[in-house]
Amino acid sequence: MAEQTNAANLGPTIGLAALSICESLLISLMERGYLDTDEATGLLEDAAAAQRHAAKSADDPGIHTAVADLIDGLKNGGNSSNIFRRLSKRRVQRNSV
Repeated sequence: MAEQTNAANLGPTIGLAALSICESLLISLMERGYLDTDEATGLLEDAAAAQRHAAKSADDPGIHTAVADLIDGLKNGGNSSNIFRRLSKRRVQRNSV
């Protein structure tokens, strides 16, 4: 019983950890030139579209819609680290040197 409670309580923690890891991977791939901004944007658009599609047949469509909205926010630079703006500034700085 205690294991179920602990696992259930990890829900938000697991989601935040996954978000942080994915953001770091995306930043790393872009910084190393494996993805450009258009490809990263496309990846986020595909992920948001998949969540919106999943919402159509889900028992709880609201969670999928919320995830899609969060992904759209990331795509638009609305996250706390503003990854796309930050990367654009880094690239400009590197190209200026």
